[in-house]
Amino acid sequence: MSEAPSMPPDHPVAPELAEARERRAFFVKAPMRVAREVQKLLGLDELNYLHVAGQAHSDARSYFLYGALDEVASASIAATKWRDLLADPVDPAPSGENSEAARVHRLILDSTAADQAMWQRKLTELLIDLVLFVSSNEQPYYRCYLTVMALAAWEEQSRDLYEFYDCASRSDQLAVEDLRRDLDQILGSLELQRAWFLRSPTAVAWKAVGNQRLSSASYRYKLAHGAATDQVRLLLGGSYVPSYAHASRRLHWRVGGFARTATPQDLERGLTRVALLGLRAAELSLRLSGKATPETVKHYLEALAEPETAQHYAGAFRKAFDVGDVVRTVWGDFCQVMSSRKSSYGNTAHLGRYLGTRPHPAVDEDWYPSPSLSLVFSRKDLLPMLRRHLVSTGAAERDVAALDTLPTARVNEMLQRVFEDLSARGLLDSDGPLLRS
Repeated sequence: MSEAPSMPPDHPVAPELAEARERRAFFVKAPMRVAREVQKLLGLDELNYLHVAGQAHSDARSYFLYGALDEVASASIAATKWRDLLADPVDPAPSGENSEAARVHRLILDSTAADQAMWQRKLTELLIDLVLFVSSNEQPYYRCYLTVMALAAWEEQSRDLYEFYDCASRSDQLAVEDLRRDLDQILGSLELQRAWFLRSPTAVAWKAVGNQRLSSASYRYKLAHGAATDQVRLLLGGSYVPSYAHASRRLHWRVGGFARTATPQDLERGLTRVALLGLRAAELSLRLSGKATPETVKHYLEALAEPETAQHYAGAFRKAFDVGDVVRTVWGDFCQVMSSRKSSYGNTAHLGRYLGTRPHPAVDEDWYPSPSLSLVFSRKDLLPMLRRHLVSTGAAERDVAALDTLPTARVNEMLQRVFEDLSARGLLDSDGPLLRS
């Protein structure tokens, strides 16, 4: 795979841009390379993967893992488009927010975000299934999973033909009958409480059809959240809504409800998350296969285990704020963190007191999950910021010096007035830097 295009020698690249390009190149290449090398260990090739039904394969586990790794590689191919878009950003701001250039730019970003949402959703579901197979990593459970999926597909096709064409296919009916008999036989060899992909032991009765036999996405998410490592939990998104509902909003047609235009920063985070989901899925597939790590991919998996990677996880998906910090919400409002709480899932939410404008005039403070906030400045930087503001407004030196002796409550009141003043003067920027130029 070719790396990101380089700039001509007479156009030197800033260090931060070069670092970003190098990071994107790694995130595009690494998941695909690891996935392919692990596939080679499974004893399958394209012919017996494509032309032998999964539930009929002699090695159901390898078949399942081969398909999982296919998804990882496909996501990496999609990521090459995002890499190229981010490598050559276009700023339509000079044209004005209401210009045709700005509109097209917005549509490009939203279209790319929808593509990323699809892959984030698919890889999240895949990673969850891999995590849950750790507790049932035996051939009969993979065969049962594949049989249930095949049966659901045949039943769905049969029902569609009957409903919309008013006829039935005898071939489809025989396929359904055969798969039902196979499933009944497989279930007799399982400990059903370990078959996490089934809705319940009673749901596999003959009267259950299609996806009615399968456990829900919400159930699997919660189960995997408790079984996963801390780094995988971070990738799963902390809660069900960002992992599933946010993706659904972009994948399905809808107008109204939450409407937030994607930003280049969103796409950067999306590329990173897709890559890390893919790498973790490939790593876990290797673990489930029981094979030794190939020398050709050891350096990729070692990079995944480095402390810097863990810090990147935390910075991107689990943000930490202290009481007194000033933050910006995902909607562009400014808050000061007043308190924090941690849930039984290990997620942190912060109570923020609004500074300046607020979403609703009757609400002075509200709770936000930490991933929806970004730091504007920390508590330790609060007094220096207030000093600069007082100096800029021509305050007397004694008033500036008195800041060091004021109680915290009084300082917070001053902070509130400063933001109200900046907001009234139209100087606050809800999207970019704190102050407009």
